[in-house]
Amino acid sequence: DEGEEAVSRPEAFRPGIVHRLDKGTTGVLLIARKYEAHRKLVEQFSSRSIEKIYLAICSADPGRYRNSTRRSSYQGADFTQALPRLALDTIIDEPIGRHPIVRTRMAVLPSDEMESRGGRPALSIFRTLRTIGSDGRGLTLVLVRLHTGRTHQIRVHAKHCGAGLLGDDLYGNPDINKRTKTIATRPMLHALKMVVDHPSEKRPVVIQAPVPEDMVNVIQKMIWPEFSEAGLAKALELFSAESQRVPT
Repeated sequence: DEGEEAVSRPEAFRPGIVHRLDKGTTGVLLIARKYEAHRKLVEQFSSRSIEKIYLAICSADPGRYRNSTRRSSYQGADFTQALPRLALDTIIDEPIGRHPIVRTRMAVLPSDEMESRGGRPALSIFRTLRTIGSDGRGLTLVLVRLHTGRTHQIRVHAKHCGAGLLGDDLYGNPDINKRTKTIATRPMLHALKMVVDHPSEKRPVVIQAPVPEDMVNVIQKMIWPEFSEAGLAKALELFSAESQRVPT
């Protein structure tokens, strides 16, 4: 899943597989050739030291959520004060756990149900790159940085702020998905960039995956006709630097 839950249990170990991506999600998938490398990479996931940035198309602008009241579920931190450079980003700090009725889904949980429903803190930072319309209710291209790794985290947080992912049958807007089903045949979510420490050489390794053709097609036809990988690279560089630190 895009929540980046690492494959850490010995009985779950499959040669090479370090983490998971949701069905339909494209992009970077980390693979280790040896068990010791696998163990060290899983440790990096567990310690949240890996940089993970995604590109997504939302059914609305997550920035509409920016002015709403947020609980602080992540180690009691006040992210608005701790990350002043992110004033224009949408910081979603909401715990995620199993949906109370539909067991195949996850959901944002009320704070008083965290323990009983197995909820865990979850922090996502959304940056709007381009949106159509002036009221924030049109298709929107975003970068997302995960500072935690919960199952379906991006998809659940996007739904929570009224901006479910385009093409997402589980969490997205059904009316918009129906109108765009011929062009968006899967959740429009792409694991764009990952930075890890090499397990033996102890140097940072930057891994990026080109945006797939189907996603580029949606972006250029429906959101941003001038979209290019070069333009995205500039936005990614800035977002990567500005969303790097969270309080611990």
